[in-house]
Amino acid sequence: MSDNINVKNRVLWITQTAMLLAVAVLSQTYLMPILGGPGNPVSQLAVGSIVNFCLVLAALTSGFLSGAAIAVCTPFIAFLMGITVYPQQIIIVALGNTAIVFIFWVICRKKILGKHDTFNWGAAAIIGSVSKFIVLWFGMTKIFIELVLKNDAALNEVQLARMTAMITLTFTWNQLATALTGSILAFMIFRALKPVFSDKKIKTSKKPG
Repeated sequence: MSDNINVKNRVLWITQTAMLLAVAVLSQTYLMPILGGPGNPVSQLAVGSIVNFCLVLAALTSGFLSGAAIAVCTPFIAFLMGITVYPQQIIIVALGNTAIVFIFWVICRKKILGKHDTFNWGAAAIIGSVSKFIVLWFGMTKIFIELVLKNDAALNEVQLARMTAMITLTFTWNQLATALTGSILAFMIFRALKPVFSDKKIKTSKKPG
C-alpha cells in the first residue's frame, strides 16, 4: 500500500512540476516574440512575471526541488532559444531563480513567520524578490560583465557598451519588478486553485480500531 502511495506522490510531483515548467517555457517560446522579443521591456515584464509565477507556485505546491528544477531549466532553455547569448549567464540566472524559490519555500511552506498566510506571503514576496535582485545584480554586473563580457575579443567598444547597458537593465531593476509581479500573480492563482494544486502528499489512512 505504501509503495503505491509513494508512486502516486512521485507522479503528482512530476505532473505539477512539468505543468508549471511547460507554462514558463511556452511563455518564452510564444509570448516573448509576440510582445517584441527579448530586448523589449513589455515582453520582459510579461514573460519574466510568468516565469517567476511558475517558480513561486512550484515551490509552494510541490516543494523546493520542484521550484529548483524549473529555476535551472528555464535559463538553460532561454540560452538554447538565443534569449541569452553566453552560457555563463545560465548559472547566474539559475542561482537568482533558486533564491526566490528557497525564500518562498522556507517562509510560506514551512511557515517560519507564523500561520498567517497573507503575512508570510508578503514577507516572502519582498525578501524573495530582493534576494533574486541582489544575486542577479551582483552576478551580472560584478562578475559576468567584468570577467566575461569585457574579455570577449569579438566585441568592439560600441557593442560592449550596448550589451553592458542591455544586460544591466534586463538583469537588475527589471528582475525586481517581474519577481514582485510574479509573486502577486502566484498569490492570486494559488488561493483560487489551492484544491487543485495540492501541497500535501497522499497519506495512508489509519485502520479503524
